[in-house]
Amino acid sequence: MNDYRRRGPSVGNVLAGVFLVLLALCLIFAGGGCTLMLLPELFKSSASFMLPFLVISVALLGGGLAAMWFGVRLIAGKYD
Repeated sequence: MNDYRRRGPSVGNVLAGVFLVLLALCLIFAGGGCTLMLLPELFKSSASFMLPFLVISVALLGGGLAAMWFGVRLIAGKYD
């Protein structure tokens, strides 16, 4: 029988995961801050020129959340 025990994540995975989590925090703060700033401006006046900026900031927020999810899974050793 092959007694294979799952080892923890490698050092490279932990470093890459920490980098991704820090990058994700920056993206979440930038995307979330811009979203919170642009939403009242969009509803205050019917300025349709704000809509592309709002879409970009929401996409940035989503990218930050995705990077956070992947970074935490990388640190936890879910990917080998």
